[in-house]
Amino acid sequence: MRIDRIEKNSGYLHSAAHVLSTSKEALDALYELAFSLKEEHWRRLDSTEELKTHTCRVFRSSSGTPTITWSKVRWRQASAPGKSRSWQLFAVSKGAGDTFTRKSMGPMSARQEELFQIFEPKFAAIRIAIRKHRAAIVETQRALAAMRKEFLDSQM
Repeated sequence: MRIDRIEKNSGYLHSAAHVLSTSKEALDALYELAFSLKEEHWRRLDSTEELKTHTCRVFRSSSGTPTITWSKVRWRQASAPGKSRSWQLFAVSKGAGDTFTRKSMGPMSARQEELFQIFEPKFAAIRIAIRKHRAAIVETQRALAAMRKEFLDSQM
């Protein structure tokens, strides 16, 4: 009886390990996709000579999960003639859901608004995919922890 249970669990363990590695690979691919979209956004924004007031950010959180946000850029005057201006980023609040709203972004130039309308739906779709893969990872880790606890309890 016990051997059958261990064999059954080892098949589950193999499947769970496959789900974890596949989901983590998918998160890596989503991160790369989001990063390339961010780069494309910057290329299009740099093609204009206007002052940039908003930017998208793509990074990994402390847990390694890809994160996609928008930030407002606040420019400061140059400290001395001939010096470049400094800037500071302020996060834009997304609120509930997976999409940043146009209203939350505040005032934007027509070009930046156009780029926001092009890129935000793509980023929102990536955020949804990230959330689903992250949920699959967490669910699999919880199931593995419960199975490990059950196995250890049966050993006593």
